[in-house]
Amino acid sequence: MSRNHYPSNYQAWPNQQAQSAQWQYQQQQQQQQQQQQQQQQEYLQQQFIYQTQQQPRIHSQQQNYYQQPQTQYGYMEYSPSPYNRSYESMSTPLSQNSYHMTQQLPQVNQYAQPQISQQQSQQQLYQHQLQQQFAQQQMIQQPQQPVPQQITHSEHLAPTRQLSQPIVPTQALPQAPTQVPTQINVYQQTPLSQFPQKPLQEPQLLPHQLLWYLAEHYLTKASALPASSLVNFPTLSPQHQRHILAAINCLEAVLKSITNGKNYMTLVELKTRFRLSQILFWFTDNIREAENHIQKAILLAQELDKVAELKFRMIDLQCNILKSAKNFKAAKNLMKSCIVEAIENNIPIWTYHFLLQCAEFHYLEGDFNGCSKILKQAESMADQKGDVEMKACLLISMAQYAFSSQNYPEAQHALAELSTVYFPPPSSRPPPTYHIFPISNQLLYLHFSLLFITYHMHTGNMKAATEKLTEVHQILDQKQDEVTLDELKGYTTIHISAAPTTSINTYANATTTQRLPVTVRWLSKAEIYTLTFLISGICNRGDTSTIKSIIFLTEGLKIVEREIFSNEDNQFPINDVIKSKKFYVTLKAYMLQHLVDSYLMRSDFDDAEKAIAQLINWITEYNLWAQFHVSVTLALGMINQCVGKTYEATEYYKQVEKITDNREIRILSKVNRALIVVGRGNNHHQDIGTIIKEIKQELVYQTHNIDNLRAALYFLEALSDYTRTKENLAETLKLSTTLFNNQLKTLTLSVLGEIFCAEHNEQAEKMLSAAYQLSKDANNDLSCLISGRLLKDIYRFQHNQLNYSKRVAYNEQHELTVQKTLTNWSEKRRVVLDLIENDGSKSSSTPIIQHNINEENSIGSSNTNMMHSIPGGGGYV
Repeated sequence: MSRNHYPSNYQAWPNQQAQSAQWQYQQQQQQQQQQQQQQQQEYLQQQFIYQTQQQPRIHSQQQNYYQQPQTQYGYMEYSPSPYNRSYESMSTPLSQNSYHMTQQLPQVNQYAQPQISQQQSQQQLYQHQLQQQFAQQQMIQQPQQPVPQQITHSEHLAPTRQLSQPIVPTQALPQAPTQVPTQINVYQQTPLSQFPQKPLQEPQLLPHQLLWYLAEHYLTKASALPASSLVNFPTLSPQHQRHILAAINCLEAVLKSITNGKNYMTLVELKTRFRLSQILFWFTDNIREAENHIQKAILLAQELDKVAELKFRMIDLQCNILKSAKNFKAAKNLMKSCIVEAIENNIPIWTYHFLLQCAEFHYLEGDFNGCSKILKQAESMADQKGDVEMKACLLISMAQYAFSSQNYPEAQHALAELSTVYFPPPSSRPPPTYHIFPISNQLLYLHFSLLFITYHMHTGNMKAATEKLTEVHQILDQKQDEVTLDELKGYTTIHISAAPTTSINTYANATTTQRLPVTVRWLSKAEIYTLTFLISGICNRGDTSTIKSIIFLTEGLKIVEREIFSNEDNQFPINDVIKSKKFYVTLKAYMLQHLVDSYLMRSDFDDAEKAIAQLINWITEYNLWAQFHVSVTLALGMINQCVGKTYEATEYYKQVEKITDNREIRILSKVNRALIVVGRGNNHHQDIGTIIKEIKQELVYQTHNIDNLRAALYFLEALSDYTRTKENLAETLKLSTTLFNNQLKTLTLSVLGEIFCAEHNEQAEKMLSAAYQLSKDANNDLSCLISGRLLKDIYRFQHNQLNYSKRVAYNEQHELTVQKTLTNWSEKRRVVLDLIENDGSKSSSTPIIQHNINEENSIGSSNTNMMHSIPGGGGYV
């Protein structure tokens, strides 16, 4: 007999009985009905108790992956916006609850509903099924007994959920009840001892719930696989693909059953399509199918009430899909409407989120003015609401976008406000009328510090960069008492005001309002640690008297390789792991690039050659040629210039100037090419003048890093314009000392020493001695030989036989070393060229001597674009 259908005589009782017997029958019916009601209540209570006892056992059988408070398969993005795209579900601000921009996926069976009314409907459906099961058992044994038709729920049936608990990203997959009422007030209680105990039957999940569980189960199995197989992104291993495909099939089975006539709620289809769209977008190339599912889910959401939070999540995913298709216009229009709706519904988290998303999309289109306008709108909102930490985050974003767009005045303004108002030095004393809001968030401070260091390295203020770098080292060297999983993954918590935007006008009033914790996703502590090695290597590269730069870069490479091939992070979601691997793979390429420069600065040509070979192999294996082949070409030009292969070096430099739109790299290439022309003698004086004129034209549009380029220009003008030689060299010497550029300082001292050498005075000897010592510390035998020969002439004219004899011996040693180096390079320089030809042909990107300008300065979609702000290949000037 069906559980949901009963015989016709179930409620139609025979009326042929006598009136006298009917009264007794009614009394008996009332007594039996009370007994049945009590028995059914006991049955329901036991079922709930049994369910709650069984759930922990089910939990224990799951992987530890679901036991951690971490982001699972929900809302991980790959965009340069510093905020992750998901937030905790919220309809009205509650001070006791926690809201997160980065969503956390729960344990498999904790699929909470976005609204209380939905939880109640699921509880009612579940209890109704249990009631029907019990009624069926009673009807089989006592077919003449009526079954109660209603269950009265307690008003506490579905308690308000704590938003600090993890919520499934789709808000989708409802569960078998795990939160049960403290009371189920159904019927009056009757002692259970009056009824015989019967075996209880555990209720089963609905088919779509089982398929949801299976989908998450397969995703869990995929996450448990070794992470080392994910290094060759973006391709997943066959094992990962098999499990992910199984999860997709489970969700498609739910949709197929709906198509075949299964009477599921609209919310079931909505959430299934949302989850399926996420998986298709993250792990497959079927972007069109993912977009179709998310569009249908958004249309279904319009039919439901109280699903604003869920709709924002789906629109956010749709924006990411549009971004992957480079349909920025449609995405921006969609986000603008969401911003208005979020403000009307007083959901500040989503308001900030879509403002940041919109700013990011303007930036990706190359529209920094539009990006800046959106960010300033968000800053105005933060000022009005008194969101101090959010204002700091917005300023960091502004500085990052301005820096990457080479708008250095805007970047400088944002960094100045951050360093004065939000991260003031301990010893600073601002004016009495100047308000400061110090922030103690360490991760935010580290992000600000790395951006501050990189900016000042770019603009030539190495003193400020070095001082801030020392502070970063001190923070990173401190022993951490306890590091949470969120911090390991790069999440830091800030607080924003829960009050409506129009109700707060000052910071003072904002301090008395409710504060909502928000989770911000930038770099993890490990990523900051490794990135600091790269920045430290670059910052110390100009100091050729030590090998600090090489030490930092080589040690950083060891840590990066360990992170890339480590399997310890398989507790994280697959897409989070892939994102982290991408960061470290790109970071290793940058480290190798700057390691080549550091070796060249110290004339370690053999090690530089090996580093170039490693860099070429690495960027070929991971398809990074489009990003690094300009740097490789520049490095090959420099190493050929260093070993005297001036023709090859000139050809490489000309190729660099053709294929890059980075003005700084073009100027550097022209400076090195001008030095080659200078070495050819006075017959090429006109060529030098032409190159200097081109450099001056480039400098007209160059608004940053002006000190480094101006110092190089002064040096070239000193060699070409003999009427102002000493004046130009004096300016070069001053700037090179300020910039800690020992290489340029050595060249300047050598030229000045040669000018004053004719007078054979003490000043010329001091200049040349200093140049010789700097060259010796840098292991530059060629520069030592040049300054040494000039010193030998001075000692000969001074009749200083002792120093003259020593200098002759030293010069012979340097000359032998230089000749040996040139000979060795001539014999094996084809090794690198063959490597380029062989590996370059394997790469799917453009060959090294060609270039697509549209790709050269392309910025990756990660929010860790700080690496792109690091100066390009160093170069000899």
